[in-house]
Amino acid sequence: MYTDYFGLKEKPFSITPNPRYLYMSEQHQDALAHLLYGIQEGEGFVLLTGDIGTGKTTLCRSLLEQIPDYVEVAYIFNPKLSALELLLSICDEFKVPLNQEDNSLSIKQVIDKINGHLLDQHRLNRHSVLIIDEAQNLSIDVLEQIRLLTNLETNSKKLLQIILIGQPELREVFQKPELEQLAQRITARFHIGPLSPSEVENYLNHRIYVAGGSKRPLFNKGAIKTLHKLTRGVPRLINTVSDRALLATYVHTQSQVSKKEIQSAAAEILDTAPPSRSVSSVFKTRALAASAFASLTIALSLYLLSPTIQNYLLTAPTDYGQVVAENSPYSAPTSTDSTQEPLSNYETRLNPSQGSTATKSLSKDIPQALAVETTALGLEGSGLEGSGLEGHRLQARQTLFARWNIKTSLTQVDDFCAIAESHALRCLQGQHSLEGLIKLNRPAVLELVNNSGQKYFAAINKVLDQQAELFVAGEQKMTSLDELRSLWTGQFELLWRPPFRYSKAISTKSSAQSIQWFRDQLNVAASKPESNLPIYIAPIEKQIKLFQRESGLEADGLAGPETIITINNLSNASSPHLIGLSEAS
Repeated sequence: MYTDYFGLKEKPFSITPNPRYLYMSEQHQDALAHLLYGIQEGEGFVLLTGDIGTGKTTLCRSLLEQIPDYVEVAYIFNPKLSALELLLSICDEFKVPLNQEDNSLSIKQVIDKINGHLLDQHRLNRHSVLIIDEAQNLSIDVLEQIRLLTNLETNSKKLLQIILIGQPELREVFQKPELEQLAQRITARFHIGPLSPSEVENYLNHRIYVAGGSKRPLFNKGAIKTLHKLTRGVPRLINTVSDRALLATYVHTQSQVSKKEIQSAAAEILDTAPPSRSVSSVFKTRALAASAFASLTIALSLYLLSPTIQNYLLTAPTDYGQVVAENSPYSAPTSTDSTQEPLSNYETRLNPSQGSTATKSLSKDIPQALAVETTALGLEGSGLEGSGLEGHRLQARQTLFARWNIKTSLTQVDDFCAIAESHALRCLQGQHSLEGLIKLNRPAVLELVNNSGQKYFAAINKVLDQQAELFVAGEQKMTSLDELRSLWTGQFELLWRPPFRYSKAISTKSSAQSIQWFRDQLNVAASKPESNLPIYIAPIEKQIKLFQRESGLEADGLAGPETIITINNLSNASSPHLIGLSEAS
């Protein structure tokens, strides 16, 4: 109901355990690393516990998505079974064939079947993993039978890796004397607790981002603080309260969830005390209502009694739609200097500073044998001095904005990077080789020098068959890459699209949301599913360095502009390119 109002594609706070919405807090990252480590090592038990509603099942489903093809998984999510029923469920999950006509199989016969299957998998260099969710419901007898399953082994390796996931009381179960043997086989333990106040804010922003939301926060600071206090940082409770609070905010036609909506939603769902209303606020509300009623009565009387006023009201040229659009908190920001206009085809606007609406299509084939004299790229005479030189830079920048479907009329006082940020882009300025620039694969503004030693600026728009398409003072020029290399000083500036809420290079100190974005892009860009596992479980700094080395970038462990541009190229992010992605690869 409220998704369109807030600009969302779907409800962000469903309690269904969807791995796409998993917020990787620091403790969730550690928990997933423990689980993946346990699967990789294949030794003993791995125990994951967490309070109710902290995301254990969602984390488990995310784990299942990360497991490579050489691992087979038996996932048991209803463990209130007898020992024999559990073994039969494992056979079902592993697709172990059983004699359907014999309903009197003993536990030993079923274990023998499982053992034979595990040996077959071992000979094929495949791993077998048993995951039991809600394991706190297992009886002592069933836990003892699970321990016996770990005795299935070769001389060098356990045949079955077991992961137990449950609530905190599962840890107490393992402290019982009769389960001491099982407790000693636990090689990795991890407990997931509730979210901290800062994590709650990141959690909300993460889920809104995944649901298609914009950068504008939907919860103010007071709402977030109250939400953490009332839900104690438990994600499931945060979801239910936030969903109801967004609905209330929509009903009240407000732009942000406030403390009041959180308190009301919590009172309804968590049975907490509703927000109190002071006596003064009640009197204020009644006074405002009385005042509004009196004003309405007077206005209605004047309207009915005065034909002149009635005629004026019927003919007054008001534009209510425009007023509503301008005051709406969900309308797109407008600017007198810069507007964004989509292009139907691949076009570049020429001379926008002169107010021309003419466009020139660049979709035609570029001549492959077109040689351009060096002097043709430069402008001889006095046109390059003073404002003429800056004019070339402005026209090149406008051509660059046009490639991003942004129409703007720049002046010398405009901040190029600030205008880029107003359109959710960033600027990158510096020095590079031509090969490095082409590898970044973004249109750019270049500083060139002609035969007379005069500087000027051009926009490099496209590269094809060792030819570069440039725009100089609004005119299309073609030159070879060798020719361009001899003219270019190495100075450039380009535009790129940062991830959501990007402020600085992604590193170990970044928010969990930024780190998760980088890992998501790695997963999208990876050509082979099995490559996800070793990259994912590594610390984020190591992940970034591995990617930078593979991409020919400086391996500094900081995912700055060039690293983000490169990973966006691999994950097919929507951005204009110098070379088509198929050609670049």
